[in-house]
Amino acid sequence: MEPTLSIHHLYISRNEFIESGRKHMTGSAGQQRIPTACVDNYRVPLPLFTEQERLVADLEGYRDQIEKHKHEIADLEKQIQNKVAALWDE
Repeated sequence: MEPTLSIHHLYISRNEFIESGRKHMTGSAGQQRIPTACVDNYRVPLPLFTEQERLVADLEGYRDQIEKHKHEIADLEKQIQNKVAALWDE
């Protein structure tokens, strides 16, 4: 299972944050990095803590559903393989 989401992780995964970092990158193409000060000084607007908890709980619920469906898909793919194999008595 993937690590628990945080509101901070969700925010810094947004294109707006990433594009802001790209504007301040230093180094050459193979060694590009965002200066620490750029990240330290970036202001992240946060909703009330109770709203953050609700949002993260909702998103973790979606992640749980996705994991459940991944397992269901894998089971169905296995069933397909078994049916196809049975056609040719494998």
